[in-house]
Amino acid sequence: MAVNRYFPDWIEACENGTDPKSTPLLFRRWAAISAVAGALGRRSWYDFGTFRCYPNMYIGLIGPSGSNKSLSMRLPLVILLDSLALPLGISKEEAGARQASLADMGFDFSDTKPIRVLQDKITPEKLLVDMESATYMDPNSPIDNPIFDSSVSLITSEFGVLMSRENSNLQAWLTDFWDAKDKVSYRIKTGPSQLIRGAALNWIFGSVPESFVTNMPKDATEQGLTSRIIAVHYDGPPFAKKKKYPMVDEKLQEQLRKDLADIAQ
Repeated sequence: MAVNRYFPDWIEACENGTDPKSTPLLFRRWAAISAVAGALGRRSWYDFGTFRCYPNMYIGLIGPSGSNKSLSMRLPLVILLDSLALPLGISKEEAGARQASLADMGFDFSDTKPIRVLQDKITPEKLLVDMESATYMDPNSPIDNPIFDSSVSLITSEFGVLMSRENSNLQAWLTDFWDAKDKVSYRIKTGPSQLIRGAALNWIFGSVPESFVTNMPKDATEQGLTSRIIAVHYDGPPFAKKKKYPMVDEKLQEQLRKDLADIAQ
C-alpha cells in the first residue's frame, strides 16, 4: 500500500528542524530515532523465532554542560511524540477531549493502544504504577490468549533524576522492560504488587559524563544494564548561549506530526 507522507526520511527531516548551530547532529538524530521507537511501541517487532525484538531503546545523550541535550530532544519528543500521546491520570472528560483531537490524526482507540509518554521527575515506584496503568488489551486478540501492551516512553533530561548508584531494584526492572517481557511482577514498599503485562520501555536521557558514571549502579555491567544502553557521546565544545533560540516552524511541526502519527499506525 502506498504511503503518502510529507517526508521520505522522517528522521532526517526532524534533524533539520532543530537549529544545527545550537545542537550536535548526533543528538538530534538519536532523539528522532527515539521518537520513532516510542511511536511504534509493541506494534512492530523483528521475529527471532523463540523471541521477538521490539523497537524500544535506551538512548543516553552524553555530553558536557552546554551541549544542549534537552534542546536536542525538544522537537521530536516534547513537541511531536508527546502531542500524539494520551496522558495518564487525567479525568474521563479530559481523556475524551484528547481522544477526539487524536481521532483527527487517524487514531482509533477502539483497536489501537494510545501512545504513552512520561517526562522527567518520576520515582522508580511511580514508573511501575504508571506502566501498569498504561496496560492495554488488544480487543482483537483471542479470548483464551489475550495480547497486552504496556509500552511507555520515558524522557529524562538528567540521568541522575531517575538512576542512582545504590538502586539495584531499578536496574533489574529496567533490564526487564528493555527485554519487553510478556509479563513481569514486582512488589514495592509503598503499595501492592504491580503486574505489568506486555512491558516495553523506550527511554531517552541526557547526562554529563561524570553523572553517567557516578549514578550507574555498581553491578550494572554484570546485570546487563550497560549493554542495553546506547551511549551517544558528544565531545565537542559547548555551544554559545543565546538570548533567544529560534522557534521550530509551525508548518514543519504539523507536517512532522502527521507523518509521525502515520508511522505510529
